[in-house]
Parts: sequence; C-alpha cells; structure tokens
Amino acid sequence: MKSRVNSIDAVQARRWARRLSAQVRKVLSTHPHANADNIRHTLILLELPPLERLQRSLIRGRAKDKLTIPVLQDALAVTRTAKRRLKHK
Repeated sequence: MKSRVNSIDAVQARRWARRLSAQVRKVLSTHPHANADNIRHTLILLELPPLERLQRSLIRGRAKDKLTIPVLQDALAVTRTAKRRLKHK
C-alpha cells in the first residue's frame, strides 16, 4: 500500500514539475531577459499561503534588502501574534 502511495505522489510531483516548467517557459517567452530561477521561485511562492510566502521571501532576501527585511520581519511577527490571539478567543 505504501509503495502505491509513493508512486502516486511521484506521479503528482512530476505533473507539478512539468506544469511549473511550462509556466516558466511561457514567462520567459514574453520576457527573455528574465532569470528563470527567479521566475520559478516566484511561481512556487504564489502557490503558498501569504504568511509562508513572506517568510520564504525574507529567507531569500539580498544584502540590498537589509533595511526592508527587519520591517517585514516585524510585520510577520505582528500578523502571527494577531493570528494566535484569534485562535484563543
């Protein structure tokens, strides 16, 4: 049973990867000078919930974003706190 589940997961993963690759190629056809890795990363992030997207973007942040990152981290912390408070009500 477990091997069947693994094979189904593998099939779904391959379909997702093919779909993602097709989307990257489509964007690159319109914007050939764009970075394929950045496009791929952005498309993956768009599938995630907003808070997780923000957290991942903070991890991937560049040196030029040193001022922005603390502000975004504070916003993320405030959002998480508010979310926790709503759960406890």
